[in-house]
Amino acid sequence: MKIDQLLKQEWHIQGFIASPLYIVPCGCSGIMMKDYFGFGFNYFLYFFRNDYVEMHYNVNDLKRIWFELEKKIKKDSDYLGKVRKDYISMMHSFKLLMDHIDAIDLKRISNKDLFSLLQKVINMDMESVKIGHIIEPFSLVNDRKLRHIIRDSTDDPKNIGRYFGLLSHPVKNSWTNDSEFELYKISKVKDKKRRETQLKAHAKKYFWVKNNYLDAKPFGVKEFADELKDVKDYKPLDYGKIKKDKLLLIKELNFDKDTVEMIHQIEFFMDFQDERKKYILQSLHYLEMLCRELTVRFKIEGNLVKYLLPEDINEEFLGSKDLKNVLRKRREGCLIVSSESGNIIITGAELSKLMHKLESRPDVETSDLYGFCASAGTAVGRAVICKSIASINNVMDGDIIVASMTRPEYTSAMKKSAGIVTDEGGITCHAAIVSRELGLPCVIGTKIATKVIRDGDLIEVRANHGIVKILERKH
Repeated sequence: MKIDQLLKQEWHIQGFIASPLYIVPCGCSGIMMKDYFGFGFNYFLYFFRNDYVEMHYNVNDLKRIWFELEKKIKKDSDYLGKVRKDYISMMHSFKLLMDHIDAIDLKRISNKDLFSLLQKVINMDMESVKIGHIIEPFSLVNDRKLRHIIRDSTDDPKNIGRYFGLLSHPVKNSWTNDSEFELYKISKVKDKKRRETQLKAHAKKYFWVKNNYLDAKPFGVKEFADELKDVKDYKPLDYGKIKKDKLLLIKELNFDKDTVEMIHQIEFFMDFQDERKKYILQSLHYLEMLCRELTVRFKIEGNLVKYLLPEDINEEFLGSKDLKNVLRKRREGCLIVSSESGNIIITGAELSKLMHKLESRPDVETSDLYGFCASAGTAVGRAVICKSIASINNVMDGDIIVASMTRPEYTSAMKKSAGIVTDEGGITCHAAIVSRELGLPCVIGTKIATKVIRDGDLIEVRANHGIVKILERKH
């Protein structure tokens, strides 16, 4: 009855490639953020099927958390800076754990020590997100707020998307950009020995960049050397000009003090999100290392080990005869409900009863979808629905990526694409930030793109107007 009531509430849903062991602790840390802030999330829902998750944020939680956080910011103008400082301090404390794992031979440690290390890395994974959970509440509330302010400040509706794109543009490089620029510089090195030395240093610094919530295999010298073959001319963004253009637009639109402060907060949260993602991806690397050892010891095939939850990591559960069947059922489909009381896992017949609520589709067939402009421009191309690594790898030059949301593992495909369309997203979302950096037309927040657009459809992205048109259905 409780779960049925929960499903009737309003949820903000993010869909992406993931497994329970890698993402559920991250969500649970949003419940634990109460320990730091005095407030936090009450529930998270996760619907998994075949290495893809739809993660549900409770909209009332998101609004309530931002309301509470805003009160703290008004009392102390440096509050966000202090939060960021505390976050960095916490992340630095994990360097010792990472160095320890790098230094030991995992094959030689006992099961007990392996379980202990796994729990420590899971805690590291949770800490890498916990304080950073304030990003989503900020994004959800202030995305729409800024759009309304811009709409009220201009006479021409055509300017809304362009103005929003500029005012919410990052003012410093992301680590994705830094990595790309360094690779570009290495590609220009003619001396083979020197290039190899620089590639080794690059791999040591950015081994984690291709990690995701399902696979976290390290990117080494060979992989980065392969990427050099496809490196194109790199033109760094002129952030000085972006800042100047922002200031001129703020003056032109005559924004009040509160709106200017919101724009500064957008810049803060985009940078914070970039940093948060870096630490998450690094923690997933160590989780992957330990999971591989767990797979060997308990003879768990493929990615099934990642359908464990932290409370499952013990001799009794891992040694049970039914272990593989339990994990297979979870992979085929499961709903996980997280709260302060712990995790509830629903599979099989019980899940089937809830499926119609979890997989609702639009009732109408439409050729026009409406969202928000994240990056201005127009593009026409073949739609590729991206819900797996295989589908991301299917993106060809000139295609348009259609996804629930994008994450770092999409970046290589985004460079080939002509445009991006997402179901979800806000000011600080990955699709918005990267599309601006790459100069790609991008419409976010359509809610239904992955449900209405089909793989192979010819679509047009009119980002300035926040419109996506289906021009021709694939037969």
